[in-house]
Amino acid sequence: MAISKMPPRTSAEKQKKYRDKLKKENPQKYEEIQKKAKERSARYYEKKRVPILKSTNKNYGINGRLKQETAQLRLQLNTLTKDFKSVQKKTNRQQKNIDKMQADYENLY
Repeated sequence: MAISKMPPRTSAEKQKKYRDKLKKENPQKYEEIQKKAKERSARYYEKKRVPILKSTNKNYGINGRLKQETAQLRLQLNTLTKDFKSVQKKTNRQQKNIDKMQADYENLY
């Protein structure tokens, strides 16, 4: 019995050898196998791609709504800030008038 000095073949090497042999001996079967493999991979990637597209579209919609809401909230905040500042100025002016009137009243008596 002769002992081979070659290391054992890996499964990838075995598959490659089988494909090469099939390509030479039976090209129709080889083409059929290739076609099935392409269909299988296309089906897998289609299944994988559709949920990703749905989730990204969903995220775009959510992000758009959030941007609109934040823009509206910023606008409301700006108007409230302006209103508050104007009210503050009015109250300060009125307080000065009240202080002046009280000082005048105290000076009368």
